Amino acid sequence: MKVEGHMIRVNFDNVESGLKTRNNGPIEGFDIAGDGKFYPAKAVIDGGTVLVASKKVPKPTLVRLGWNHLSNTNLQNNDGLPAFPFRTGSSAPEINGKRLFLKMSTINLKAIEGNGNIHYTLDGSLPDKKSTVYTNPIEIRKTTTIRARFYRSDGVMSSVAESTFSKAEPRKYGVRILNLGISYQYYEGSWSSLPNFANLKILKTGISDDFNLTMADRTDGYALAFTGYLDIEEPGIYTFETTSDDGSALFVDRKLIVDNNGIHAAITKSGEVELSKGWKKIEVFFFEGSGGEVLNVKYKGPNIPLQELPCWCEQGPANVEPLRTFTNKTGTKIKARIVAVSDNKVKLIRDDSKEFIVPIDSLSEEDQKYLRDWVADETVEPK
Repeated sequence: MKVEGHMIRVNFDNVESGLKTRNNGPIEGFDIAGDGKFYPAKAVIDGGTVLVASKKVPKPTLVRLGWNHLSNTNLQNNDGLPAFPFRTGSSAPEINGKRLFLKMSTINLKAIEGNGNIHYTLDGSLPDKKSTVYTNPIEIRKTTTIRARFYRSDGVMSSVAESTFSKAEPRKYGVRILNLGISYQYYEGSWSSLPNFANLKILKTGISDDFNLTMADRTDGYALAFTGYLDIEEPGIYTFETTSDDGSALFVDRKLIVDNNGIHAAITKSGEVELSKGWKKIEVFFFEGSGGEVLNVKYKGPNIPLQELPCWCEQGPANVEPLRTFTNKTGTKIKARIVAVSDNKVKLIRDDSKEFIVPIDSLSEEDQKYLRDWVADETVEPK
């Protein structure tokens, strides 16, 4: 291949007898590109070579034949040997990193082939050999579009890879302010399957940027309950998956979607659900027995490739349940916060960290109504 002004000259092997088209018509199936985007091109035979050009590509750099599944190739030598599909250029690099982030995202660029360099830009311009050479991970703290191109050591360049990484802004619904992140509750114990979390003592709570296990205080015998909200912008079928060691489960609006329970090495399980537009409550439960520990949570949906599951939650004081005075039917009072409601029981915690599990029907009618409304509020999509 040789670039000649606005054209590319393509050389072929085994053309001693010359070139022709199978139907003696115009050559079909050539595309040409200058900035990584290919356009259909005109091609003419010039001896044992073919000249390829397109008015849409004044400065061509790449050419391909028969690469589009809709195209037909009719080029052959005079002995009837057909020209096989090909594409010039090297492979575009991969761009990896958290596409939605709260404070910072670390971006890694990966070459598909060796013997060359990746050049990239952060200002939206097309990368060339004068652009920055990738040597170390890139840290970004604002919404940024990264464009990258691989240059082989022989000078052949790839098409442009492009990805946008967005800084998440706070979201509001009602009186609540949501930030990117997931609230968690941490427990310790020994289990062979996911426990009933409502009966466990919470050892600590907090907010995590994503689903991970870094908040655990030991390597074995612990459990985590994650809660957040996912904003569904396009209705349709969504797939959720967890990869865990040991057990995990994922719920959407309190409906079990992924059951990855039990003692096992890292395995991936998934489930599908049809979702309407709006906010959905996401709950992920995990326990670690012994040995290795892994938790990865991903999803995909309409126009969304498989990626880490981004969730939003209330952060700071707004994420703490308010103190309330509960009264049972005999008139005994307790001032506490709600921890969880399950199986017609409510778990309460006082400011001195003492916990109580109380049958809901033992409380006053007013408190029972309050708990019904609390459960409904936790289940209904935020607006």
